[in-house]
Amino acid sequence: MNQGIPIQQLTEASAIPAGSMFLVRMGDGTGTKRVKKEVLLEQMETDMTMGYEDTLAFLDAEEDTGGESGTENNESGVE
Repeated sequence: MNQGIPIQQLTEASAIPAGSMFLVRMGDGTGTKRVKKEVLLEQMETDMTMGYEDTLAFLDAEEDTGGESGTENNESGVE
């Protein structure tokens, strides 16, 4: 364990192997806990997945703003 060494002085990794652990301060107020890489990735994937209703709302919002870029397409070349 690297107790007493500032984070900036630790060796920097370029990859995160399976089984690695992270310290996470829990948002529910239960303190800081260690979390395995696999659990963190699974939770992030679950939290980022949009349901059917969310997907429809996202697509509708894109359609509503799709033609409002501030410039109009003028195929004739005449302004």
